[in-house]
Order: sequence, then structure tokens, then C-alpha cells
Amino acid sequence: MALSACLCNTSLSPKFNHQSFFTQAGLSNRSCADGRSVSSVLEQGCSGFTQAEELKLFLQSFSSGARKLTEADTKDLLRTGDQDGDIHWRINFVALLNY
Repeated sequence: MALSACLCNTSLSPKFNHQSFFTQAGLSNRSCADGRSVSSVLEQGCSGFTQAEELKLFLQSFSSGARKLTEADTKDLLRTGDQDGDIHWRINFVALLNY
């Protein structure tokens, strides 16, 4: 499925399903290098980890017209990638893509 169609689907659904989005967008089962590339786009503050405010803009990283994630979507996505409970992602993004 084309990325634009995946983004359109997310605007129609009240809840963001990251696993479904990753699969439909062709982001699942990618290499470590691909995961680092996606992570570098998401991590805007150059802090070495991705924070909740950056995750809210996750879909907009792919298209400026995409919706922001809701608080609930952001918390769910953050919980999936937060290994130590400090509300930051420090994992290699490829691990989440293959979750």
C-alpha cells in the first residue's frame, strides 16, 4: 500500500495502530540502517532519544498534512518503545518496527 494511502487511513481511524501502519507502509522487517534513518527523522532535538512531543508529530514526519497523534496514541506508542519507563525512546527504531 502506498504511504499516502496509509496516512489517509490513519486520518479515518480514531485510534492509531502503529503495527498496522508500519506493515502497510512497508516499514516492517527493515534493516538496522533503515531503523536508524527513521529514528533520526523522528528525533528532532538531537538529544539522543525521542520524546512524547516528537512522537505526536510522528505521522507529520512522513507528510506535513498528516494528523498529529492524540495523547492516547502517543502514550501507547511511547510505552511500546520505552524500555526503562522514563518516557523517552532510547531504542533502535528498527526494534519497534519489528515488534
